Amino acid sequence: MKRFFVLLILGIAAVTGVFAAGNSAAKSGGKTFTVAINGDITSMDPAYVYDYSSNVVGFQIFETLLTYDANNNLIPYLAESWRAVDNLTYVYKIRGDVKFSDGTPLTADDVVFSIENARKEESYVAWMFAAVESVTQTGNLEVTVKLNSPSASWPHVLATAGGVISKAYYQKHQSDFGTAKGGILATGAYIFDHWTSGQEIALKRNSNYWNKQISPYFDTIVYKIIPDDNTRVTALRTGEVDYMENPPLDLLPVINADQNLATVNYKSFSVVFFAFNTQRAPFTDVNIRKAIYHALDLESLHRNIIKEGGTIATVLPQGEGLYGTRPQDWRNYLAGAPKYDYNLDTARSLLAASSMPNGFKFSLITNEDSLRNSMALFIQDSLAKLNIQVEIVKVSDDEHTEYQFGGVLKDGKRDYDSILAGWTADYPDVGNNIEPLFAADQAGEGGTNSAAYANPQVDTLIKQENALTDENARNQAIFQALDVITAEVPYIFITYPNRRIVHNRKWSGVNIYSAAMAQTFKFYNIQPR
Repeated sequence: MKRFFVLLILGIAAVTGVFAAGNSAAKSGGKTFTVAINGDITSMDPAYVYDYSSNVVGFQIFETLLTYDANNNLIPYLAESWRAVDNLTYVYKIRGDVKFSDGTPLTADDVVFSIENARKEESYVAWMFAAVESVTQTGNLEVTVKLNSPSASWPHVLATAGGVISKAYYQKHQSDFGTAKGGILATGAYIFDHWTSGQEIALKRNSNYWNKQISPYFDTIVYKIIPDDNTRVTALRTGEVDYMENPPLDLLPVINADQNLATVNYKSFSVVFFAFNTQRAPFTDVNIRKAIYHALDLESLHRNIIKEGGTIATVLPQGEGLYGTRPQDWRNYLAGAPKYDYNLDTARSLLAASSMPNGFKFSLITNEDSLRNSMALFIQDSLAKLNIQVEIVKVSDDEHTEYQFGGVLKDGKRDYDSILAGWTADYPDVGNNIEPLFAADQAGEGGTNSAAYANPQVDTLIKQENALTDENARNQAIFQALDVITAEVPYIFITYPNRRIVHNRKWSGVNIYSAAMAQTFKFYNIQPR
C-alpha cells in the first residue's frame, strides 16, 4: 500500500465502505444491526486488524488521526490538522475534545504509543511504517513524525493504520489486549461488548462518543460469523441478519428476486491471485511457474465461473483503478509486457524444459469462499492436463489469513506450496500493491508477500519509487521493477474483483462508493427507511 504526497492526495481502497461524514442522525433507537461475516476476527488490536472480517469490526471501535471524505480526499479525524514541514517531517495537531469510551481524555502520549504499537515488529501493518525514524510528542496536543527517507505514501499511512488506543489500558491488559478477555479501549462510536469465538462479536454504542455531530441509531451491532455462503444468504433473506458483503455469484438471482433486499455493486481496487511459494521446490523453477500460467484459460474461467464477479486480470497486480493520473503510461506499458495467454503446447514445452518434466503434485490453500473454491477446482482441472496434481486444502478464513500473512512457518519460511488469495489496496496508488506483494522483507513472518518472492533489483527499485513524488519518474521506476517481476512470474493474477453488498431494504443510509475503505466503513449513519 503506498505512495503519493502531502495534502493533495486521493485516498483509498481496501474493503467496502459505508461512509458517514457529519451525520447529525436520528436519536438512538435502541435497535440492533446484525452483520454477517464469513470468518472470525484475528484481534481487536489495531496492530493485527488487517483482514476483511477484522477490519469491519475494528474500525467501528478505534479511529485514526486522518480519514477520507466521499471524494477520496484526506481530511482530519482525531487530528484537527496536519502539515508537512519538509519531506521528512510531519506534524499532527490532536483534537482537544476527544475522549476514550471510559471518559478519559485522549493525549498526545496515547497517539505516540498507538503509532509505536502499529509499527512494532510483529504488527501486521508494521511495513507501512518502515520509513519512520521517530515519533515524538512535541507539544501538549502535538505529535511529530520524522522519516528516515522521503516517502510518497506516508500521508496515507495514518489514515490507514495506527488506530488510536489508550496507553494506560493497553499496559494494564498487555497480556490479553485485543482478545475476548482483555478487550480494547479506544475512541470510536461503538465499544467492545463480547466475542464468542467462531460465533459472534457484539459492540455497543459509546455513550461518551466525542463527536457530538454523530448520534448512532443502533445501540448494538452484532457480527454473526457464518462461514457457509448459502447459510449467510439464508440468514439475510429470513431477516436473521441485516447486511452482508460479497454474496456468492450463483445466488445473486435469488437475492435480486427478493423484494426485501437491496444490492449495491461497485468496483474495487482488489486483485485475486494464485501465489507460488518461490522459496519451495518445485516453484523455485521459473519454467514451472510459466508453464502453469500458460495452462490456465483465464478467459474461460471468467466467462463460465467468475462472470460479473470481476474483470480478467493481466500480468499487472492492479486494474485500471490504480493507474493514477497517467493511465496511458500504464496502458502503453501493458501493451509491451509479456503475455501468458492460454496455450497448452507452450505449457508442455516449458514443463519439459523444467526440473519436473513429467509432472508433480502440490497443495493449494484456499478459504471457504465458494467462488475461490471454484477457482481452485478450475486450477486443479486445468493442470491435470500437464500431469500436475493439485491437492486443494480448504481452511477457515482466519486460518487462511494466518497463512497469507506469514503466520504459519517451517524453519522460518512459509509453510505452504501455493495459496489462492487476494489483496486490496488501501488507497488508489499502485505502490499499494507493489511493495506488499513483491518486497523481500515482506516474504517472512507477518509479511504480505504471499509468493515469498525476493529479488535484490526489485527491492532497490521499490525503495527508489517510494522516495519519488513525481508520478512520471515514479512510474518509470515501477515499470523497471515490473520488467523483472513479469518475467519471473511469482504470482498469477486471476481477476480484478467487482464487489457488492446486500442489505435489508428497511434500512437507509448504506452509502457505498467505489473507493470506500475499512477506515470509513461506519454503520452509524444507517437508519430506518
